[in-house]
Amino acid sequence: MSKSQSYATELALDAPIDRVFAALTTAEGLRAWWGTDATVSEELGGEIRLRWSSMSYVVFRIDRLQFPSEIAWACVDQNDENLPYPDEWIGTSPCFTLEGGSRWTRLSFVHCGLSPRLECYSTCESGWDRFLLGSLKSFVETGTGHPFDPARR
Repeated sequence: MSKSQSYATELALDAPIDRVFAALTTAEGLRAWWGTDATVSEELGGEIRLRWSSMSYVVFRIDRLQFPSEIAWACVDQNDENLPYPDEWIGTSPCFTLEGGSRWTRLSFVHCGLSPRLECYSTCESGWDRFLLGSLKSFVETGTGHPFDPARR
């Protein structure tokens, strides 16, 4: 599937590139903007596991980790009770490209394989918009994100 058929967005961030990279690659970072129940490997080939409830989760393998400019994951397992088909992300690949410096970052994001042909597309598009454009942006610029917290569910 081409990138043009997949969900994509760009963000201009008033934050240094190393802070944005850390927000996307560390346990502390991912817990601060995406999901508070996260187990995160910080090594190439490792896994990131985010849990939304006792039965709902997503697992990514880290396929690219090039400081400070590239991050790519592959979804290897998923059971998301909030989606029409709880495993639709398996085989898709979220990819982040960063450009910037000590005061700003441009983040380009493509979730390859997350296309309008999937039943979950509109829900996932809204979710990525919420977490990237809202929570991640807020976290790297102000220090406060708005992650999903299963304890508050």
